[in-house]
Amino acid sequence: MRNATRKLVVCGSLLAPPLFVALTTATPAALAQAQAQQPTPQERAAMLRQWLQASEQQMRAYEWIETTVVSKDGEQKSSTQKRCYYGADGKVQKVVLNKTAEEKPTPGILPLGRIVNRVAEHKKEEMTDYMKGAAELVHKYVPPVSGLIQQSINAGKMGMQMLEPGRRVRLTFGDYLKPGDSLGVDIELPTNRLLAVAVATYLDSPGDAVALDVTMSVLPDGTIFAARTSLAAKAKGLNVVVENSGHRRIAQ
Repeated sequence: MRNATRKLVVCGSLLAPPLFVALTTATPAALAQAQAQQPTPQERAAMLRQWLQASEQQMRAYEWIETTVVSKDGEQKSSTQKRCYYGADGKVQKVVLNKTAEEKPTPGILPLGRIVNRVAEHKKEEMTDYMKGAAELVHKYVPPVSGLIQQSINAGKMGMQMLEPGRRVRLTFGDYLKPGDSLGVDIELPTNRLLAVAVATYLDSPGDAVALDVTMSVLPDGTIFAARTSLAAKAKGLNVVVENSGHRRIAQ
């Protein structure tokens, strides 16, 4: 039992089991005192960075399935499944398991038909590039990078928004990856458990707004990961959903 408790504290330090137990069994006076001693935004950000760093290291022992679905105006355009794992170079390796994509239109028989189809294919290629860029953007923000969070803090761009008094708070990190973007991290009070991530960013220019909503989850050993990420580019009618599942330890 002692070993299990130690493992939880080390691998999932943001769960803060002793604090959580104390608060759930305390008297009203003790509870008020404990709440007054809650970590400051800067301390919560430091704990967040520690957990992200620990999770990045622990995730190297796992492999998982990444499923990406791209839709345009509510119609699915492509679906890809990849097996993911960390390579010897410390980078995530991805092996395509299966992939489906919209079929290209058949060229027209008449000259005019060929011209029309060529224009349509050109527009489609542009949209395909846009969709690829959107899918790649997801991985630039998810999972959050500890170093980029610290850069935002150093630049004085960190803020805090109370979403549910006494229950849920959002730490925001401005200019996280691009000028004018914002990464928000939702944290449960008082356990300091990471719940979700919300990103306001853009692709090529600030006018090309993109929003990301991320649902976080935790593996049994305390490793945190992005279970589901949804990207919406409303101006283009584009939606990208990335789900990570089937985590299992790699045999040593």
